[in-house]
Amino acid sequence: GIITRTIENPKLPDRLRNKLKDSIDVALARIDLKCSLEYWLRDDHGRPITLTTLQLFWLDFIRYAHEEVMVPIIFCAMVTGKSSILTGIIAFEIGQNPDILEQLICSTDKPAELRGIAIKSILGSPHYKKVFPRITPDLTTQKWTSHELLVERSKADTTQEIRRDTQGDSGSIDLTLACYGITSGALGS
Repeated sequence: GIITRTIENPKLPDRLRNKLKDSIDVALARIDLKCSLEYWLRDDHGRPITLTTLQLFWLDFIRYAHEEVMVPIIFCAMVTGKSSILTGIIAFEIGQNPDILEQLICSTDKPAELRGIAIKSILGSPHYKKVFPRITPDLTTQKWTSHELLVERSKADTTQEIRRDTQGDSGSIDLTLACYGITSGALGS
């Protein structure tokens, strides 16, 4: 279409081409989970990630399960990006609606802390802030730790809470995700 022809126009200066492409990427990232994750999730070297076929399948599976009011369960080998995808989903959902209450449940305190740090890092990253500029920490509370993150909400007297613990009442939670690592020994021999 016209946007592709404009971006590919050799007369367009590189600076403008890059700015136009980035504006399109940001607009898509605001409305699409996959585009969002690929825009603001980064690898260990600070480069944007490209979702693998397996990770794209997980996103489709999670969406389908939630539409059908089922609980999606993903069993997969370590280092396949399960935690990155789950923390990314939480960050995207916060960007979409900071008024919902979410929790991520982990098997023990250490993985919970690591997931909390990852979400905190995502919410504070310049790329995330470009996509979701209105998401800011609620610094009026003491709840900006690796286990509990509160962001400012549109409701005057409430805050967004992401809890990571294995004991918690999920009665008022809008979205719950669980992240448990398994090893080959846990699967039997």
